[in-house]
Amino acid sequence: MSTESVHSLRDLKILARDETRGFQWPTLFFSLFVISMTLLSTGLALANVIPLWGGMLINGFFMTQGYTAVHECAHHNMNGKHHKLRWINDVFGIAGFSFTLHSYTVHCHVHRLHHAHTNDPYRDTDSWVSDAPNLFSAILRSFAFYFYTNYHIFRIFPLVKNKRRFVIRAVLETAIPIGLAIYLAAIGYWQEVLILWVIPTIIAFAGVSFFVDWLPHHVKDKSDPMKSTAIRVPTKGLRGKIFSWLYNFHNFHLIHHLVPSVPWYAQERTFAKAERFLNENGARIKYPSGA
Repeated sequence: MSTESVHSLRDLKILARDETRGFQWPTLFFSLFVISMTLLSTGLALANVIPLWGGMLINGFFMTQGYTAVHECAHHNMNGKHHKLRWINDVFGIAGFSFTLHSYTVHCHVHRLHHAHTNDPYRDTDSWVSDAPNLFSAILRSFAFYFYTNYHIFRIFPLVKNKRRFVIRAVLETAIPIGLAIYLAAIGYWQEVLILWVIPTIIAFAGVSFFVDWLPHHVKDKSDPMKSTAIRVPTKGLRGKIFSWLYNFHNFHLIHHLVPSVPWYAQERTFAKAERFLNENGARIKYPSGA
């Protein structure tokens, strides 16, 4: 389908099918990379090769980056059209989220509410951050979001169909890493646990909340799907490419909300093919100054 033939959301979804057919090898390798870098940083800090605060910052960065891979798994995107491999989403989702002392299964259910009720102040599970009235408030809420998001388990539990399976998975996914953290702290490694694990977890939740919740979703018009999520077009050249890759292409977050099956690394090229359609339909697109 050519760019000229994208006249509707249906056309955009048809266009996006080409991006969703194959297995997401880039997501798998990216997940392995961020997990490996987090483990390496922790090991170097424990071996006194780098200071604990250095390990804290590195872990916070890679745990924030790792959310993108977990996010793809939450949408069951990693396997593409290979339905027999759908289980691999749970494997890498749980592996990636275990670093954050939070349940991947709980997050999957919570995130579905975010997509179903985007920017709804009462039903969107991320609206507490995206509705922050100013930058300072958004930063404060982002750093508190790890603690706040645990409250959502009480909101989503009545909506869960297989409650027994949900409880078993949620308990195991949180009890194992938290139990390990408590054990390590009890035998004298409390400082390492705090600096290399707990604080980076809070940093990761804050980073994701601010850059993926507040920046794209902080809008006045909450009713129009085309305006409820922003696109920030990067500058041309190397600086723009670095920005998009560090942002994991969440600067094209509207594409994700319109067609969640499009992989994170294909957001930019999908936007390029549908840019005219989006502009004609009032999408909230922020171009770089002078563009």
